[in-house]
Amino acid sequence: MKMGAFSYYILGNDQRDAALACVARAMMKEPSVHSLKKFVYLDLIEMVEFWMDECSSNNLSVFAFNEEDHRIAGVLLVRDFNFFPKSFGETYSHESKALTPVVQNIGALDEEAIKIFPQLNEGGLGTVADLWLLTVHPDYRGNRIANLLMGYALPLIKNAGFKHSTIEATSYFTSKVAEYHGFKALCSKNVKEILWKGERIFEHIKPPHGEWIYWIRNMKEVNSKDFDPQDKKNILKHSKL
Repeated sequence: MKMGAFSYYILGNDQRDAALACVARAMMKEPSVHSLKKFVYLDLIEMVEFWMDECSSNNLSVFAFNEEDHRIAGVLLVRDFNFFPKSFGETYSHESKALTPVVQNIGALDEEAIKIFPQLNEGGLGTVADLWLLTVHPDYRGNRIANLLMGYALPLIKNAGFKHSTIEATSYFTSKVAEYHGFKALCSKNVKEILWKGERIFEHIKPPHGEWIYWIRNMKEVNSKDFDPQDKKNILKHSKL
């Protein structure tokens, strides 16, 4: 699927590591992560690595590829909401990890969402797809990549039989993309008020960011409108790069 200088593909094992690097680089500028005082690029690599085997083999994650300079420009990692590596929880139970505040507070947002909508974890695997990380490399922002990634992923999720899809949006821009694609806000939190070891670690997030929103969409509502009109007859393929 080609749109301008960018082609869009289903993420596979061949692009696993390149996609991981792109995601980590993009997250260096993610508002909530960027507000933390102590973290490095390898912290992000470590966190995302836990999920890469699933996300690069489930035929739900997608990426944008720049045809001119042969680089991955953006990635949307999609995971099964009810798949959770035990080692991930164990790793981020330790306060010594730089990203533990982010991971644990996203987990708290998940728990609040489940209380409001228990169906999120009642059906088990294959019922709820989580659009876990929507990222665009800083070099390629402003090209509608995030919007297109989500538009291409939703039909894949529906065709795989998932009943709902969710997004934990930690930036204003992700929330705008979610809203554009028909997601409804389920719950939210102002992270500037969160205390971590007695400190407001997210208080320096710059507007319009600072509110984390949990979004949900019923996959029965997904139809051809999620494709750009000129592309809706095409089928997203695995990359043969």
